[in-house]
Amino acid sequence: MKKLLLLLIIPLLSFGQQEIELRPNERIIMEDLWSLLRPVYGKNKLLLQPGNSYLTTERFYFTTVKKALATKHFVKSFAYSDIASVRRTSYDKKSGYRIVLKNGERHVFTIGKIGLRRVWIKIIRSYLEN
Repeated sequence: MKKLLLLLIIPLLSFGQQEIELRPNERIIMEDLWSLLRPVYGKNKLLLQPGNSYLTTERFYFTTVKKALATKHFVKSFAYSDIASVRRTSYDKKSGYRIVLKNGERHVFTIGKIGLRRVWIKIIRSYLEN
């Protein structure tokens, strides 16, 4: 019975996941499940948009789960050269990091594991220094 239940649930969990589109000679360094913290304009609320974050040899890449929480699917992707800073942050007892782009845009990503946040920030900063 448990195996049957898992067989029914696994396709639902992976449904709608978008695969990253790699450029030539680009490879994935790290990936994990993160949520993007997005403001809901006009309602004075914040929405956690679940998705996958990737660090590649060329850029930071985030893709949401399609139709998660009745929101639109979208992709955030920016080269390391576009990032001005990355620092730790937290929201609602979840660890995260804030990426500030050189054009002033701010993106906050959260996860429940504080140790994982340190690793992501360290890797992103190492690419900013190069």
